[in-house]
Amino acid sequence: MEKKKLETMLVLVTTSIVLYLIFRRSYILVAGLVLGAVGVFSPVLGGVIHRAWTGLSHVLGFVMGRIMLGIVYFLFLVPLSLIARVFRKKGAMKLSQSGSSYFTERTVTYTKETMEHPW
Repeated sequence: MEKKKLETMLVLVTTSIVLYLIFRRSYILVAGLVLGAVGVFSPVLGGVIHRAWTGLSHVLGFVMGRIMLGIVYFLFLVPLSLIARVFRKKGAMKLSQSGSSYFTERTVTYTKETMEHPW
């Protein structure tokens, strides 16, 4: 578990350095240095930061998974189903068949040859 704590702190420090290089704000660099020092010199506080970071990642994963699935559903599946409904033939699956049952009775005599090559 100690290795995971140090990896988390390294990721946070690296992220703060990259953000500093992008935005050129000195407080981001100071925050990264403080996180690095805390991770190395205080294992207890580093563990608290690690648990908070992994908890945040679980929450973000839970939320973003549902958002991404919703986007895929509404951008791809709904339009495809509407297009299929517009261009579908009426009797494609015998759904417009009149009668009380969709069951089709087959009168087939099975032989040895039909069982040897079923496909």
